[in-house]
Amino acid sequence: MKGNNWWVFVKKNNNLVIIILMGIIILILVVLCILFATNKISFNLGENNKIEEKKDKVSRQKNNDYKISYKDEEYVTKNSQNNDSTINKRNIISIKNNNNEKSALAIESKLNDISNKEWEEIKTMADESKENTYDGIGVNYIFKNGVINSSRLTFLANVSGSFGGVSWLSDEGYNFDAETGELLKLEDIGTGVYDYVYNTCISNLEGETSLFDNWKDSVKEELNKEGNWYFTDNGIRIIFQKYSISDGSFGIKTIDIKKDEINKYLLNKYKIK
Repeated sequence: MKGNNWWVFVKKNNNLVIIILMGIIILILVVLCILFATNKISFNLGENNKIEEKKDKVSRQKNNDYKISYKDEEYVTKNSQNNDSTINKRNIISIKNNNNEKSALAIESKLNDISNKEWEEIKTMADESKENTYDGIGVNYIFKNGVINSSRLTFLANVSGSFGGVSWLSDEGYNFDAETGELLKLEDIGTGVYDYVYNTCISNLEGETSLFDNWKDSVKEELNKEGNWYFTDNGIRIIFQKYSISDGSFGIKTIDIKKDEINKYLLNKYKIK
């Protein structure tokens, strides 16, 4: 019966009940404001920010802790008179990161796989050229560090030399994600990057003589190959190897895209400062 009386009271005094409820809500808000003002309670946002900053710092430290070294290797051939006929050199890369061993090993393995493949070709040609009559010939395949930061690692490779005939010459660039150790493609570093780079290359090459008839298709193929682009301090550089889009007289062609142009397409982690 009492319950029924209360419900009748509410129905008859609907406006009064609403006013009472609003008063209670206002009172609660006032109390909360007083407690916030006197630091009795807080959402501890500052502490949360510190935790996030600490996590970010740990991540940067993890990705910055790469130790890179190189060991030289030579391959020397001798002719029938037992004289040195070709001297060939490369360097083998070693990459360590105690905080991210998996990624360090992935990057090291990939680069040394690339080096081993080229090195076998060099040694084969050296063996075939060991009876040459030229002095001081041979081919070098040398890696060096490019731009390295907490988000990415870039390595540059250069092939130079000859076996007495056509010279061996190429420049290469390889970029890796510092956290995962993944070899990066243009489409990995941002939405629209590949298309922008392709269109920029076409604009830069338009009007050049000695380009192959199907050079635009060749540009697409080259942009999809490993080793044909890399990060620089000021942007990214695209490399078109000798004979890739034109005859040999064109040589190696590079196209630089400034960071102000490419940054708008890059993921935040890969933006160039």
